[in-house]
Amino acid sequence: MKITAIVSDYDGTLCPTDSTTGSKCKIPEDLETVLWSISKVIPVCILSSKDFRFLNSKVGFSSIVTCLNGAEYFVCENINGQPITTKYAVDTHGLKKIRGTRGTYYVGSLSNRNLEKKSLVLKEISKIILQRFQDVIIKEKYRYSDDLLVGITIDYRHLKKWDQYKRNIEPHIIKLIRSTEGEQTSHSNCKFYIQQFLDHPFIDVYTFEAEKGSGLKKIRSLLNLGSKDRLLYLGDSESDNPAFFASDMSIGIRSDRRLNVKLDSDYVLEFNELRPFLKNLQEHDFVFSKMENNVI
Repeated sequence: MKITAIVSDYDGTLCPTDSTTGSKCKIPEDLETVLWSISKVIPVCILSSKDFRFLNSKVGFSSIVTCLNGAEYFVCENINGQPITTKYAVDTHGLKKIRGTRGTYYVGSLSNRNLEKKSLVLKEISKIILQRFQDVIIKEKYRYSDDLLVGITIDYRHLKKWDQYKRNIEPHIIKLIRSTEGEQTSHSNCKFYIQQFLDHPFIDVYTFEAEKGSGLKKIRSLLNLGSKDRLLYLGDSESDNPAFFASDMSIGIRSDRRLNVKLDSDYVLEFNELRPFLKNLQEHDFVFSKMENNVI
């Protein structure tokens, strides 16, 4: 199997789970070097639950940055000095043109109704959670095209005993969200999409439903990949399972020994095995045979 394009999750996959907050939240330099090198030959894309504010300055090698689990996507006009629309035959028809830190982007997003009202309710939910559960950190996610709050991550990975917090406190946080949602639904449609994880110490809440399988299909469409093209997907959590299913070949990444995540990927690598794997894959002209032959 020859890989035509690589799509990857960001946090927990390209940077370890325990370093995805604050200034440490970046890809290790040696891994980033390999990604830049690969991007000169085949498309390297990002599919993340993070928003573009967060990802923009961190994934310069990526030809397409798909944010918020696929709800918003950004096609870079130039990658490695070459027009992406020429190199990868990306279809940018109907996409809005904007300026970013790397130059010009074409941006598109899924259409969702009633987001303005739900955004206000989500802000109120954030305030209530911070008042009642002072140990958590809330990270807001904004849609770049209109600066609308569309999601939050309720994060407690910084706690030493976050596994106990998950068992004992997380259910109360979920109950609070659903209770507030119920109060607002009587006036308008304010149902939220809550993504819980079996092992990860955080909760994602969105004003819309979006999953990475649809995001991966969008990337495939934007890259104009045909039936004979093969797409490799990298991810680390159960939210990546829909993308694993939608890919031609998938690799789960384990970056935190405290987690025992059920990954429906074809193969699993430890985080420190990812860079050698990608380097070896490139040296073999992106021809993948079987895992033992592609890991150094």
